[in-house]
Formats: sequence, structure tokens, C-alpha cells
Amino acid sequence: MQSRLRSKTFLIPAVGLAVGLAFAGGCELIASVNHDDIKDTTSSGTSTGTSMGGSGSTSASTSEASTTASTSSSSASSSSSSSTGGGCTMPEMCPDPGNDCIDRTCDVGTGQCGMMNSSPGKTCAMNNGKVCDGSANCVDCLMTSDCSGSDVCDVNHKCVPAACTDMLKDGFETDKDCGGAVAGSMCIGCANGKTCLIASDCLSGVCTGLPLTCAACTMDGQCGGGNFCDVAAGGICKAKIVDGNQCAADNQCVNSHCFGTATKICCNAACNGICESCFAAEKASTMNDGTCGPVSNSSDPYNSCPTSGSNDCQKSTCDGAGACGLQAATQTCGITDTCMNDKFTTQQHCDGTNVTCPTAPAPMNCAGNHDCIDAVSCRTTCSVTVGAPPNGVQSGCAAGFYCSDDATDTCSSKLGTGTTCTQDFECTSGTCNCPGNDCGAATGTCM
Repeated sequence: MQSRLRSKTFLIPAVGLAVGLAFAGGCELIASVNHDDIKDTTSSGTSTGTSMGGSGSTSASTSEASTTASTSSSSASSSSSSSTGGGCTMPEMCPDPGNDCIDRTCDVGTGQCGMMNSSPGKTCAMNNGKVCDGSANCVDCLMTSDCSGSDVCDVNHKCVPAACTDMLKDGFETDKDCGGAVAGSMCIGCANGKTCLIASDCLSGVCTGLPLTCAACTMDGQCGGGNFCDVAAGGICKAKIVDGNQCAADNQCVNSHCFGTATKICCNAACNGICESCFAAEKASTMNDGTCGPVSNSSDPYNSCPTSGSNDCQKSTCDGAGACGLQAATQTCGITDTCMNDKFTTQQHCDGTNVTCPTAPAPMNCAGNHDCIDAVSCRTTCSVTVGAPPNGVQSGCAAGFYCSDDATDTCSSKLGTGTTCTQDFECTSGTCNCPGNDCGAATGTCM
């Protein structure tokens, strides 16, 4: 059974178009439905389903017409200006939007693909529709001449018997000009409070109470499988939204994944991994909206790649393959060159394969057993200050060493007890015992 609800996003321009054409060519548009009897239950970017119910028990079935209104309308709103690929020179090179009423476009100057709504009246063949309404929906009609036999085009772009617009309860209708779809009526669903027999008689998709009347839904369970309750739209049961179309919450999507932040679309997966997106314009490939994939190289729209200061070899952007980018092996990381006393630690570098900086190497002795000249480098020379032995002073050597030859900048191990010496600094003890404390006249021994 088919529901007759259509989204306001395409109802208004279509009516305007039909009226304009009626004046221009004498064509007739029947729009005599009393709008005061119909509750405004529109909601952009979603589809309208129907549910079977009565006496408080409901189930649902999705009409082909309502699915068209949902998926097409939201596609139009989200894709009319979005980029879905790169490097094109003609529209035919761009991804197929999967909608007869959305045309591919190509900006030759930038090589970027895009989409736009097809013009009203373009022939289409989706969900039993025949013509595009200009808002990405394939509908039955834009004017009565699009219909066959004695049918007329109603305000919801559906070919219906003239009785559906005569302001009377006649034929199979359950209330005035509405309901009765299960018995063969082609009229729209009834507004809340109107008489019904089953849920498909109602715009809301819920027929309940005694006597049976149309009512707003309050939870998904009232709408049956494959549908959800759009409370924001006034409590209407709608068919779950297919991937790539706008949504507000997970429960509205066929695959239960509503992806995004400010703008959200239904996605085939949760798409919450590192460097993933469901929006075509953010992805590295030309996959359409609604299919999860890696984001483009050198971008990070969802902050998947935070860095942690100098200890991180990870870039702050993605690599285009579903991971964070890595710094080159030439990139410095960790501590800088450091020299302390006589120990030197070299500057660290990323290895090009890991996100973290390699473990700092163990400090090494300065070359030639020298000490540090400053906080970042080792000394390469040593010196001895002339003084009456054993009171000379040396510098430039590491602990445990002394400058044994300042001409060649040689640092030698300090001497042990009993070893012949001429200077105190030569001895491990720091004392060279010479006769009369005069090592200039004769050698001494280390104490």
C-alpha cells in the first residue's frame, strides 16, 4: 500500500511550478485538499513510511513513494554543492549519484566533481515515479497532464482519482479525501484525529484507539520494522534512511550509523576509526557519501592524529590510507645533543616507521676521555697550567684521567698509589709525594 505524504521541501516549489504552467498552457492542477485538516508533519531529509496498527498495536510497511521523497530530497540538500572527487574534465567522469533526479557536474577549472538537482520535468524511473520535481525527487506528476485517464495530480505530486479532491468522504476513503489505501483508495493519508482502519490510512503511520483514529507516534516501536518515529517532525513513522542521506540519529538509518557533527549522513559503518570519514568530499577515494573510507592525505577533519610534543614522530595529519602520517627519518625528536660532566648523549631522530621517538641511547664517554666543554658538546683538547711541581693544574680530561700531553691533547688514566709521579693531578689520590715537596728536583710517588 502506498502512503501519500510528501516532504514540504519539494511540495511548495512543485505547486508553484504547476500553477505557473497551468496559467501558461491551460493545464489543470487539482489542489483542493483542505490544508487545515492536515497536520504539518514534514521533515527535511527523511522518508515517510507507514505502519499497520489498531487498538494500540502497530506495525509498519514502507511505501515506494515515501521512500522516494526521503532519500531523494535529502540527497539534493546535501549534494548540490558538495565535492565528490577530483581530476575530472567532464561530468561523465564523476561518481554516479545513484539518483535519476541528481545530475553530475564537473568544474573543469579545479577538476572537482559535484552534483546538482535535475530540472523539473526531467524523465526518471525511480520508486514508480516518472518525472523529477526539481528537488531531487522522482514523482508521479507535476501537473494533471502527466497522469493517465481521469486521474488528477494532487498537491503531493501523485496521480489520484478526482474523488480524492472533492472535499467529501466517498469511495474507499476512511475520512474526507484521505485514507482507505488498503481497500484501493489512491488518496493521501489522513491527518491526526481523522478516522482510520489501519496505520497506512494515516500520515503519521499510527492508527490506534477506540474508535480508531490517526495519532502521532512517540517511539520507534510503534512504527514496525524498517521504520522509525520522527518525533521532531510531529510524530510520523518514516522509512529508515539509506546510506548517504541526511539523518539526525543512529536509529533513523538503515545501518544504524548516523555519521558527522554539524551535518550528519547515514553511513554503512560506524566509521569512528583513525582517519575515517563517510563524506565523499573528505575521503581519499571517489567513494560516494555514505561509504566509510580513509580521509585524504595531509588532512585530519576529526583530529585523529594529535601530537605529543618533541617526543612524537607522528604527523598531525592523516596519510590517506587510514592512518596518521609519519615524520621522515631525518626529523629530530626526543632530547637534543646533551653533554654533562664527561658523558655525551646524541640527538634522537625518528625512524620513519613508528609514531614514537626511538628510546634515547645510553650516554657515552666523550671521545679521547675528554670532558664536556659546554651543555651540548665534548672537549677535544686538554691543557696543563705551568706551576712548580707538584702544584700544576690540568683541565680538559674526564674524571679519572689527566692531561698527560697537552701537545697532543692526550688524556691518560690517573696513577695509583706507589706510582712515580711529578704532579698531584697525575695521582688518583691527588697527592704526589716528592722529597722536600719539590717534584722539580726529583720524582715522587703517588700516595
